[in-house]
Amino acid sequence: MKMLLSTTALALAMGLPSMALAQPASQAAERATQAQSTELTRLLNARDNSDILASELMGRDVHARAAAEVSASAAADSGRTMAMLNQADLDGLESIGKVKDIVLTHDGQILALVIGVGGFLGIGEKDVAVTMDQVTFGYDRTDLSQMHIVVDASADTVADWPRFERSLLTESTAATQARAAQAARTTEAARVSTAARTAEAARTTETARAAEAARATEAARTTEAARAREAARAAETARTTEAARVREAARTTEAARTAEAASAAEEARESETARASQSVRTSFTRPNVTRDGYNRIAVTDVTTVLLTGKTVYDVNDRSVGTVDDLILNEDGVVTNVIIDFGGFLGIGTRQVSLDYDELTVLWNDSNETVRVYVDATRAAIQARPQFVAEAAD
Repeated sequence: MKMLLSTTALALAMGLPSMALAQPASQAAERATQAQSTELTRLLNARDNSDILASELMGRDVHARAAAEVSASAAADSGRTMAMLNQADLDGLESIGKVKDIVLTHDGQILALVIGVGGFLGIGEKDVAVTMDQVTFGYDRTDLSQMHIVVDASADTVADWPRFERSLLTESTAATQARAAQAARTTEAARVSTAARTAEAARTTETARAAEAARATEAARTTEAARAREAARAAETARTTEAARVREAARTTEAARTAEAASAAEEARESETARASQSVRTSFTRPNVTRDGYNRIAVTDVTTVLLTGKTVYDVNDRSVGTVDDLILNEDGVVTNVIIDFGGFLGIGTRQVSLDYDELTVLWNDSNETVRVYVDATRAAIQARPQFVAEAAD
């Protein structure tokens, strides 16, 4: 636990003993001396373990170690008034110098310890000031008469601290007053110079403000004129654009009507051509094929469910397409079979229409399977005109 020196005890240790030893010159002096001695005795009797005499500090070795280790050790002894150091703590201490002086405030408060660090036999040594909040006073657990002053910083850190300059504390009053007077003169000169610069800046600012106002007024007039011209141009452009849009809309409408008429005429021609092609095509001969276990089925027994999706074979049992749909007459009898072939996954397929009389349909009673045959190759079927739905109407 970090402890500050007892200011009252330190002041007594440094001043009051001399009064106790002095011989009184008169009865009054003797009574004053006795009163002072009584007070000294009372204060010394009231000292607790946290009070340290200045004589115990002057010339004493100062040690350093890791701040984290110091904090851990102090926390372990939070119930004591001084930090207790175990053997591991003592082994980690590193001597960095000796106490050479004590810095007090004007009202007697302990401000810092002055420590001489570095060097060898006093050569190359420098003094550094360590404030009391960076100092821990610890005792050896096994020997309470051994006190150690520990700085909560490493030896390298302390060695890098700035040198303590005693001249800053012992400077003469005259020098201090001279420096203060010079500072006052410098401050006044700076104030006058600042006032002059401020006045000049104000004049410059006012001139700039007037010039800026004139420029803003002129810019506003110019902007308004430009806005009027731009509005006139925009209005004229809008009128021209609207006229062009109307003309373009008229041309587009006329072109659309012309294109629609042409498309309708082309579709009519294609439908007529398809119907003509399907009406004049050469029919395939119904194949006379037989297969073991299969019998020929009459057209009146054929249904859409029976044939749709079935594979169509040539006379050599090679697939030439698939039944995609059927066309029935008014009596519900199949007249045409729509064959789909070519393409992949439904893309690029092509359909043709074959008369039912061009096909042979076989039925197997035992396994209820159907086989559809045509006496034509795939190439021959592909040569047929493409089936157009309107042709079936």
